[in-house]
Amino acid sequence: MIDPFAAPCWNCEDAPCIQACDTGALDATVKRTIGIARLQTHYCLAHNRSFCTVCAERCPVQGAIELRDGKPNIVSEVCTGCGVCHSVCPAPANAIMIMPLLERPDPQPEEATDE
Repeated sequence: MIDPFAAPCWNCEDAPCIQACDTGALDATVKRTIGIARLQTHYCLAHNRSFCTVCAERCPVQGAIELRDGKPNIVSEVCTGCGVCHSVCPAPANAIMIMPLLERPDPQPEEATDE
């Protein structure tokens, strides 16, 4: 099980966690979305007359956090819920919550590639 509050998922391309999981709980055929980040703007430094873009800079999923007028915004269609943004948020009260998916995705068969 991946607990993004204890240790975020860095979305490594080679997914060493799947290789190391001897219980089979992690599966390479399942989309790597484990939740979704939610920004609590009342805690976010950038949304409260300060400057901060740490979450957007450190996010390993391109396009999951976009900056609008210097303020981060979560793109829910792209976010994987990896927890990196939560782990790097410097606000006194963490501005990012990771919400679990209500339903887990079904395993998807690997796409065949013609080489």
